[in-house]
Amino acid sequence: MPALNILGRALFLACSWTWCIGMFLPVFLIGDFGVWGWVAFAIPNVFGAMAVGLIVKTPERSRAIVERHANAMFVFSIITIAFHLYFLGQILRVMHPEGNGIGTLWWSPAFVLVVGLIAVALARLKQRGWMIASVVTFAISIIAGALMLTRSTGSALEAPTMIGVFGVGDLVWATPALCFGFLLCPHLDLTFHRTRQEAPGRPGDLAFIFGFCVFFLALILFTFFYAASFLGFALISSWIALHFAAQSAFTMGAHWRELRTRAVPLEFFVVLAGLAMWALPWPVRGFRFGYDMFLFAYALPFPSYVWIVMVPRGWDHHRAVRVWLWSQLPATPLFVAGFLGQMWWLIPIAIAIPLAAPAVLSRRFARD
Repeated sequence: MPALNILGRALFLACSWTWCIGMFLPVFLIGDFGVWGWVAFAIPNVFGAMAVGLIVKTPERSRAIVERHANAMFVFSIITIAFHLYFLGQILRVMHPEGNGIGTLWWSPAFVLVVGLIAVALARLKQRGWMIASVVTFAISIIAGALMLTRSTGSALEAPTMIGVFGVGDLVWATPALCFGFLLCPHLDLTFHRTRQEAPGRPGDLAFIFGFCVFFLALILFTFFYAASFLGFALISSWIALHFAAQSAFTMGAHWRELRTRAVPLEFFVVLAGLAMWALPWPVRGFRFGYDMFLFAYALPFPSYVWIVMVPRGWDHHRAVRVWLWSQLPATPLFVAGFLGQMWWLIPIAIAIPLAAPAVLSRRFARD
């Protein structure tokens, strides 16, 4: 595989994983915990995503995983697309909460529509087209950063404050959720498995290494520098919408391509877009609540599924799914109280439940 092909796949991985999570969760974490919130976000995110290509070493292994867990991966992609539509439908209003300029309620549906149509068009590209789209998408983000520097005298990109609303001790309690989610969720990403299947051996390994340790890290470092603007310490530049649009369109398109191969009709995408439009009248102050509701899926049920059902233990699939479902019953209220109620000490307890579930609950179901 030529070096340019490896580079193209590395850029594809970086852009497909630069979600509304990578583009905005660090903003919230920095506001809550200061710069250490970004560090706690970045380390497990980079290494968890890279590890998929290094653990799932062969195309045959990847295809077997996708075949066995197709339903869970289908849901993962659907929730991911829905999350981006919600984000796109709200972010312009978050940027301009007073309703001025592009942040008016009327511009938000147009923003969702345009980015959604680009995603649908991207989903129909062939492999070579995706490599070109990867380069273009990454370049658009770089251009957006340059415009933010030159068009706002640099004030839109500033290092954030060292101190957040909560202390470092609270971050210690919250970090297990970040590690649990970012180390395990990438194994459900169909775009990662496609890359592993199309790039076997060392070239594929290099694509994952460079994709996340270089290009994806650069993109979330961009988030680090514009976080201060959304936290009220610097000017919000409208050019950042270009970055949000490009990366969201690419991610949705990449996941929609995978769903199209499984005969999911376009009408399903239209329904998701309609739900995003329904969320538009929400008050701006409710943006984080809706964001956190989506984020919950990647913090508890999805990584729990990977740990309990996907990790080989010699169980039958039905038994593993039952253990997973039972583990969510006590873990969910504890996690919600810890995360949304900001009782951070409850989060490690909630995460410990699915981690211990294979050893505890499997014996009960083995007797059924």
